[in-house]
Amino acid sequence: MDNTTAFLKANASSLTDNQMDSVAVNILGIVGKLATNLEAAFKNPLQSDLNAALAYEKANYNNLFTYLPNDPSQIRYVGEMTQAEWAQQAVFLQQKALGKQLIASMNNMMDALEQALIQRMLASGQSSGTLSYTVNGVSLVISVGKPGDVFKNPLDCNDWTILDLHSFETPQWNHTILLQFQPIEGCQINEDIWIFAAFQRLPGPLPQDNDWSFKIEDRQFSTYKFVPTELLRNRTGRFFIGLGITAVNNTDNTTIIVDYNNFTAAPVNWKFTHDIPIDINYALKATRKGGFYYSPDPVDMFDATGLTNIEAVGDSLVEFSTTHLTTFSAGLFTPEIPPDFNYQYLVAMYPRNAELILIILLLMLFTCFIYLLITICEQNDVSE
Repeated sequence: MDNTTAFLKANASSLTDNQMDSVAVNILGIVGKLATNLEAAFKNPLQSDLNAALAYEKANYNNLFTYLPNDPSQIRYVGEMTQAEWAQQAVFLQQKALGKQLIASMNNMMDALEQALIQRMLASGQSSGTLSYTVNGVSLVISVGKPGDVFKNPLDCNDWTILDLHSFETPQWNHTILLQFQPIEGCQINEDIWIFAAFQRLPGPLPQDNDWSFKIEDRQFSTYKFVPTELLRNRTGRFFIGLGITAVNNTDNTTIIVDYNNFTAAPVNWKFTHDIPIDINYALKATRKGGFYYSPDPVDMFDATGLTNIEAVGDSLVEFSTTHLTTFSAGLFTPEIPPDFNYQYLVAMYPRNAELILIILLLMLFTCFIYLLITICEQNDVSE
């Protein structure tokens, strides 16, 4: 890639249009293969690479492990690993460093290609226009012209939304949630259906992007997910729910799926389609349930200490276990879940304030007056 970059910088102007097109296509092919090979190397390193990485770290053990790094997260406890685990970590770090070098070289090569294409366009007398190349899903689009004209062009972006989103809001504290998925006239799809939920943020399939999730096992009847109190402690406000469809039959088509297998180890085939099929018709229902008792000590309040909520299907039954007998109260609330979810970015608008502007002007005048007064006093100083 470095040789290609140097060649472009030195000879791009002397190439014919067909030769330049061939160079652009080959470079995009290199970029696509590089990404594929890096992914394969990270997911399934060769045994020879594992052996070489482990042997290197053993031979350079003192230089690698006898000092304390500034970043505590870089401390490696290889003494607690098996030989296979040590080799896996060693080859991962080596491939990560190599990957950074390759990506840097790739960026330089792409930059040289873009500059060469732009210079050839301008040298031919063409002051505006668009160039586009696509090879195996890797695209390069260059727009040349005046900024005002370029930014007027419509910008088309792929929709990477993979979840059908919904939301509901609740004012209750320390309760449970019973979420119901109700298929309407059956779900005529063969792929797996997953539900993801998160508190006060949009959910996603990755573990860190959702608070709880579950798989729809039945396509004809309702599926329930019971969320206990422990997962909802002090969570009062808006919850977001997303429904996603796995892409079992489209594992090789990266233009219509999002692949999460590189980011999480389980479950297998963690890939989702961009668009929810129109033939899936369903309804969601959330029921908030809680059990409480009146406690006069230390203050008059309804408390839930010592109560354990139990899953109970339906919107009229609350079950919980307790370690004492007293008068109990049950709380039931069914928030609305609109079938369509829309959200809008809000931009803060601050109206102009004439009083504030006047105050700033007065302060500026006062500062100028003080500066002028100091200058006059220095000129009339008797000691000088």
